[in-house]
Amino acid sequence: MGRLSAEEAQALTEAGTIGGGMLPKVEACLRAAAAHTTALIVDGRWAHALQAALKGQIAGTSVG
Repeated sequence: MGRLSAEEAQALTEAGTIGGGMLPKVEACLRAAAAHTTALIVDGRWAHALQAALKGQIAGTSVG
């Protein structure tokens, strides 16, 4: 699983590296990080991705 700090995610957003459909997801993660929590972006194209994420077994990106 990948991991970004809130600062790294903010910098990638400001640089334009994160955009399009990922932008609202990352912005939501940044709001979660500001509330001192961690958010996970899960690839819903994977079968059973949400179930795996809840078990801590998913390849996704954690922000926080």
